[in-house]
Amino acid sequence: MKNDFASSAILLLILNCLCIDVWLIVLAHRERIDHEEFYLNALMGAVWGQYALCCAARLRFVESPGRTKVGLVAIPILGLLVYSVVDPTEQLTLMLTLLLMCFALTALICLAPATILRWLVQKQGRQLGMKHLFVLTIVFAVASFGCSQLDFAGMLLLVFFLAALPSMVACLMLSLPDQPIIYSVTMVIFLLTVLIADQFDLYHRFIGNAQEIFVSQMLCLWLGGQFMIAAGRTTPNERKHVT
Repeated sequence: MKNDFASSAILLLILNCLCIDVWLIVLAHRERIDHEEFYLNALMGAVWGQYALCCAARLRFVESPGRTKVGLVAIPILGLLVYSVVDPTEQLTLMLTLLLMCFALTALICLAPATILRWLVQKQGRQLGMKHLFVLTIVFAVASFGCSQLDFAGMLLLVFFLAALPSMVACLMLSLPDQPIIYSVTMVIFLLTVLIADQFDLYHRFIGNAQEIFVSQMLCLWLGGQFMIAAGRTTPNERKHVT
């Protein structure tokens, strides 16, 4: 059951995310003059983490599906608009296609495992209905279309799934009974793994100097997940126990 801090925790999380996004957008727009991408990468990672948290909210707060749906639709639209303004490069169409694929695949890998797990282990939990299958089909179609337009889709998907693994794990953990210590330790392990891999130059050959995307994503998942855990939850099973 949600505690008394639930409403303020979620509102504070949204406010913090908006403030961080605006700050990073301003810095990314300024650094474009110097042809640098540090803050742009950090912004992309932060938005990626926030979208994964929105997917987790969809799983945790089942009594407010409308609000989470707004976030799942608004974040990609705003993300594409902001990127087209901050970094209007010659390859803008390609980058927007990649971003759209990223959002679609993130929704797929974040929502599908946790939803299927609940369907398997909880009779009173979320059930896979026709609308879920319809949405997953659309997401898969968008991702498939994007892959068909790229010659390097195989390597891109491999890098994406490795990079999105923290988001998938975070959503799965936030959809299960709360374990704040285990959640924090898991996110710290992911963060340390990326930092160590960066020191030994293990992934630069595939993605270049884009470690800011991973670091900001994991920091967002780590700290934002703590806000969501503090906010509690209301699920069908918990309402049954309360009554």
